[in-house]
Amino acid sequence: MENMTDINKVLKMKKSTRIILTVLLSILVISCLKKPDQPEIHESTEKPEISNVSRSIELPRPGDQVTVSATVTAPSDVPVTAVRLKWTLNGANPSEVTMSKSTNGDVYTGSIPAQNDGVTVGYTVAAFNKNGTTEKKGNYTVTALPPGVTDDCTYLSLNEINGNGDDKDRYIELYNSSSNMAIRLEGVTIYYNNMSSEPATTWKGSEGQIIYPKSVLLLKGTKGTGDLSTGLSSTQGIIVEMVDKEGKRIDIFKIGEDPYREYSYSRIPDGTGKWYLTYFSGSPGVVNGESNYGATQIPSSPIITGFKRDIQMPSTSDAIKVSARVRAFGRTSLLSVMLKYTVGGTSQTEIAMTGNDDVYSATIPAQTAASIVEYKVVATNTDDEKEEISSNYVVTPVGGFDYSKLRLNEVSGVGSDSEKFYELINTGSETISLADCKIEYNANGSADGVFPPDGNQGITWTGNPTQMIEAGKLFCLIGRDALGSFTTGLTAQRKLIITLKDPNGKVIDQCIRAEDTGDYAIRDKSFSRIPDGTGPFYFTTPTPCTVNGASSSGLLLVPETPTSTPPDADYTNLVLNEISGEHKFVEIYNAGNSVISLHGVKLQRNNGISEGGSEWTGKETDVIPAKAYAIITFNNYNLPEHWTIIPEILGSISSGISDQQILKVALVAPSGNPIGVFIRGNVPLPAWQSSENVTRNRIYSYSRMPDNSWAYADPTPGAVNGDRMEDIVSPGYLTAQP
Repeated sequence: MENMTDINKVLKMKKSTRIILTVLLSILVISCLKKPDQPEIHESTEKPEISNVSRSIELPRPGDQVTVSATVTAPSDVPVTAVRLKWTLNGANPSEVTMSKSTNGDVYTGSIPAQNDGVTVGYTVAAFNKNGTTEKKGNYTVTALPPGVTDDCTYLSLNEINGNGDDKDRYIELYNSSSNMAIRLEGVTIYYNNMSSEPATTWKGSEGQIIYPKSVLLLKGTKGTGDLSTGLSSTQGIIVEMVDKEGKRIDIFKIGEDPYREYSYSRIPDGTGKWYLTYFSGSPGVVNGESNYGATQIPSSPIITGFKRDIQMPSTSDAIKVSARVRAFGRTSLLSVMLKYTVGGTSQTEIAMTGNDDVYSATIPAQTAASIVEYKVVATNTDDEKEEISSNYVVTPVGGFDYSKLRLNEVSGVGSDSEKFYELINTGSETISLADCKIEYNANGSADGVFPPDGNQGITWTGNPTQMIEAGKLFCLIGRDALGSFTTGLTAQRKLIITLKDPNGKVIDQCIRAEDTGDYAIRDKSFSRIPDGTGPFYFTTPTPCTVNGASSSGLLLVPETPTSTPPDADYTNLVLNEISGEHKFVEIYNAGNSVISLHGVKLQRNNGISEGGSEWTGKETDVIPAKAYAIITFNNYNLPEHWTIIPEILGSISSGISDQQILKVALVAPSGNPIGVFIRGNVPLPAWQSSENVTRNRIYSYSRMPDNSWAYADPTPGAVNGDRMEDIVSPGYLTAQP
């Protein structure tokens, strides 16, 4: 029994333990399920938003049904449940309809039935969602026109347009050609654009504004100085269009650009006649009359705008839709609108274009690769006057043109602008269209400039669709500003980079000249690839539209990278020795016992090319022997009379040199350090080439004396200097830059 009692105790203890564990487990599960840090989800409390409320007719007449539209939006979690249009008539008889939502967007519309004259309609757009209602209100009064006044604009015309004089003097004149009805102008709108801009509203008729029978209405003052809000030009190409309150065209005027035109544009007879160029000041506010004697008629051919095609770079599978907005001028009507096209210059095909309002379109069938398609839209009016506009395109082969086969082959800046040229070559086996290919030109403004050059002139040529280059053939652009040719300068004298790009702007090829002094101070050669299309560029005699051949024997390569500056030699014994502004030379002398290399040495006048002066640079082969003289000549170099010694001429500088100016002549080492300097002038130095208060001696040269001073002496080019004849004064001289 005692053992049984112990067993029961144990069982009871296990049962109580199980209960405790169950309770603890329940607490744990509940605590795990609870997430005190999780934010509560709150539904939006916003009501619908209403915007852009408008009605179809601003000034309803008896019999006009009015459609009200509005944009209604709401948060996605509390969407719009309904939109209703409510209205009252003179504050009574409330009615309402459910507004319909458009198939795209959030625009809702509803209509108010036609009402009688004098009824005031108050209307409300009400939008609902679960958070409540939003309302927007409006009203209008139905008003019948008084006797003798009409909304019919059939007899309303543009009558005179004058863009001459100041803004306050410029005007547009309207005319009512009806004999018995005034025309209400409320809502009538005039649009103006100058061909390079989008049409803009320049005037809109206001409430109560009318134009009486057989009368003019003058709208004077442009750009806010009077009735018209835009400008009005007498020389630019312009379009002036007048529409009624429903946007239907009443009249339209067009004229092209003429920078020298100084006329008013007038209808003769008023309201119904043709347009003419009349005198400068026109006849503002006065009828134009019946006589057009001495006036020049303005063509009333149709107006074509918005001319385009749907695919800019068609392939062989593309049919091309051509479209344009075509409108009849003034009171004329369109007779026909035709699309005419040729393929590769073959016979012309004509298609009647289909009109949708003012927009006409027609389709050109797909064509074979590399075909040139030239097309135009031709519009004819009832007076048999025509207007046309044209364009063209090239059909791209499947995979596109292989522009990697296109190369610059020769570039020449030699001669006059009409003689300069770019030559391209097609190294491939298929014809390549040059449409939208580009040549970019960048050259320094003077020789010995920086590299890369900093001229940044930009695009000089863009290919047009008629320009093609056949396989293995050359294509030349000869003469600046010739039809289809390049448009900027082209130099044979300076560092430059010429870049050929494909229509996507990818670089195809470049011609680079990185040096223009010393051995590369070449002014009369073109840059030619040898062999054609594949080789490097060499300096050659220009050969436009002719192959360059395969031989480069004896030719100098055009440097594509700057050459390294030669190291300075020992210039201790190299001196400036004599300078003559009368005989146009500078003499240098090697006072030492060894030959001195002049490679990279510069003789500079007035700080050289980079500062507006001039200079000579020694080539690799230039040397001056021991105890020898050599001269560098300038323009109009001449030997002194009775001088029999023929001096050694190292080189020449293509500028003058004067003995009656502030002047600096310097010998400069390749490193840029001065070797010798002579300056005619006193401190403070005036500007180089200034001649103010500078004395002149046309007999003597500036000559170095044995004591290294300078004086006037007889000119002795290529020989020992003469004796001191006079001091250099008024001004004196310096032997170093101050």
